[in-house]
Amino acid sequence: MEVNDTKNLYDVTELQDYDDQSGYKPGPVTSGGLQHQALVSVGKFGTVILIVVALLIFLGLVILLGITGLTLTNLNKLPVCDNTASTSSGVSATIKKLPNCTVVYSTWTDELVKNNTILQTKVMELSMALERQGNKVNQLTNTSARIFNVAQDTAMKVDDIYSYTDINTTGNIKQILNTTKDSANMLLDIVGSLTNIEGNGISTAAIVDDIILVANKLLELQNESTLVTSTGPVSCNDIKMAHPNSVTGYYHAGGHTIYCNMDQLCSSGGGWTRVAYLDMSDATQSCPTGFTLYTLDGNRYCGRSISNSPSCTSAKFFTNGISYSQICGRVEGYQKNTPDALYNGNPQRNNIDSSYVDGVSITRGSPRQHVWTLVATGATTIFFGGQFNCPCSPGSVQQVPSFIGNNYYCEGGRGDPLWDGQDCLPIETNCCSSPYLPWFYRQYNASTTDYIELRVCGDQSTVDEDAPVGLYEIYVK
Repeated sequence: MEVNDTKNLYDVTELQDYDDQSGYKPGPVTSGGLQHQALVSVGKFGTVILIVVALLIFLGLVILLGITGLTLTNLNKLPVCDNTASTSSGVSATIKKLPNCTVVYSTWTDELVKNNTILQTKVMELSMALERQGNKVNQLTNTSARIFNVAQDTAMKVDDIYSYTDINTTGNIKQILNTTKDSANMLLDIVGSLTNIEGNGISTAAIVDDIILVANKLLELQNESTLVTSTGPVSCNDIKMAHPNSVTGYYHAGGHTIYCNMDQLCSSGGGWTRVAYLDMSDATQSCPTGFTLYTLDGNRYCGRSISNSPSCTSAKFFTNGISYSQICGRVEGYQKNTPDALYNGNPQRNNIDSSYVDGVSITRGSPRQHVWTLVATGATTIFFGGQFNCPCSPGSVQQVPSFIGNNYYCEGGRGDPLWDGQDCLPIETNCCSSPYLPWFYRQYNASTTDYIELRVCGDQSTVDEDAPVGLYEIYVK
């Protein structure tokens, strides 16, 4: 197919006319090629557009200058730092006295540094708290281990205690075993808490309190079990001190079974160790070796060995090494025939080692040191000028030996137990005025382990007179 090539061809004259209408002016042609002096000819519409663009550019510059000025103003409000470090030219940047800092921070930077400092402080506190927590855990673990060692030792002591079990100590052993059981259960709870400290954040204060409670119980139990299994001298006062809630009764301690009075006695609290005891109203008991059994008015009594002359029959009571500085005791006797108290005519009346009294002499140690004298008389009224009446009775002429002093009781009257503080005769009012009756009490400045001796004495034959005893109990502390 042929194409009409003349279709798109224009006459030069036609092109010129078009250029004139559109405002296009051709530039000069040189030998070096074509050069356009102007590529665009701006009309009225183009001029308006250029003016708008120029205004927008100017407005943008104004906004930019405003932002720059505001920024500089805020920077001037910040503390300028003293930067005395050398610049690249070696000139110091310090102009005047400035705040002590090395870098100028923006407000956000200052806040960041502040928060970072607080964070570091909290981290350090947390680290220290964790370290303390770790130390507490270690301490609690060590304490728990020590308590377990004590518990194990106590368990062995409980086994030892079982070997000494008798009907009188069953209650004490039950008490020990119950304490051991309770302590073991508490230990299990504590150990369980220790293992959960990190996981649960449990407070160690409660655990420490529990450990102290268990430790005190085990210490109390340890003291008691140590006393029970000790081979050395152990007194009831030792037991009372170690276990304040101990009750009156029998205890096995120091290799011996002892009877303890843990109640008030002679106005001196508890913890009394009994060293002597006899109660002839108990059919299972018998007179000490050397004494004579009497049955008077239906009651059994123990008197002097049969003798045709002045004599004393003695019983010694040893403390088994227990030290004491106090003695508390009581004796009940009975008038047999005609005892005459501290008769002035008795040639032995001033000799503590002889039959100085019709009655009972209590001494301690060797040589004998006087503790108490219990005087018996057959006189119920003043007769023979008061020669045979108690020295504490009005009208009596008897004199008390110096080694006795005021440490004696005196009473008479057949049918009435002597020295029990009851049913005293009218002439014996002064003799029965002691607040301690029927107990006697002595306290010494120094402790001793001396044995205590009880003697029934008479300055005549046993046929003529005697003052047998039906009950006595003597305690030391």
